[in-house]
Amino acid sequence: MHPSDVNIKLRSWNRYVIDGLAVCPEVMGMRHLFPFDRAEIEIQLPACKEVDRDNRHDQVAGVTSWSADGQPIKYEIYKVDVIVRLKQCIPLPAKVLDVTANAFELISEQQQRELEDISKEHGRLAESAIEYWLSVLRWKTDDYRISRPYFASGQGDWNVRLFDDTSQKKVWVQSSTAHAGGFHRVTHDEWLDTETHLTHKNSVPIYISLKHDAAKFLAIGDYRRSIIDLAVSCETFLRNTVLGTLPAQLNPALRSFIEEVNINRFVTNFLPSALKNDAAELYKKQLQPELVLLFKTRNKVMHQANNIAANAEDCAGFLGVLNKLFTFVPSNLK
Repeated sequence: MHPSDVNIKLRSWNRYVIDGLAVCPEVMGMRHLFPFDRAEIEIQLPACKEVDRDNRHDQVAGVTSWSADGQPIKYEIYKVDVIVRLKQCIPLPAKVLDVTANAFELISEQQQRELEDISKEHGRLAESAIEYWLSVLRWKTDDYRISRPYFASGQGDWNVRLFDDTSQKKVWVQSSTAHAGGFHRVTHDEWLDTETHLTHKNSVPIYISLKHDAAKFLAIGDYRRSIIDLAVSCETFLRNTVLGTLPAQLNPALRSFIEEVNINRFVTNFLPSALKNDAAELYKKQLQPELVLLFKTRNKVMHQANNIAANAEDCAGFLGVLNKLFTFVPSNLK
């Protein structure tokens, strides 16, 4: 360390583009602060004063809904700030704090290389952290669309044109239809719930991620993939739920046997036996027949290559069944 150098504690700042994220007014300007890998991550939403700024600034947020008296009730977020803090310092000449960044004349080549390496590490952490943040936010809002590209199935750039095949004269242009898919509005409670899971480093349950994948594939018209993801999501949930109710002292061989039993036994026997009496009867009447049908449809698609078995109506219906199942079962376990 050179005598004129001082130890500088570094943090990084970056701004990321976000799609499909809308929040209520109470959430504007809030932040999530959480540990990630070896760093402390801060993700900051734009404040109300930054909404719809003039052309001298980049656009970070906008108002999309107003109340009857003209007050904003829904904001769309375009960009969020991500700050990374690592417990590291680097010795640099004190004068670098008095001049513009990248003062090559003051910073040695070795220090420049170190700063580049640190920048790359901060960038990697920021990208990984924001993906984790988005995954938890999707989980707690149950909205798979947050910052995920959306492509409508079969949507062309032009409307259909009809021509007389002989004269080539155009006789009809298909009418235009606009589809406005409004975004879910993140509430204050959802924001705080997300913060709790981030703080405790909780991962998104795999069955939730699979359910969101199924919803995405349903939206773009890939019904075969949607059915498969719905079935795997359901199977993962059922197995984990039932296995979680088994006594800790259960014989390992017996536990292993139960883990490998066909999923239909979980649907028709194991799960009902884990529910309270009244809940078990309700499950058998309302959910069990739909779950049996889901796995039958999955088997037709996967084992019989029957793509006709997967369609939009069934996928949407099974998605609703899973939403009911994920809410109904935890509150009715023994």
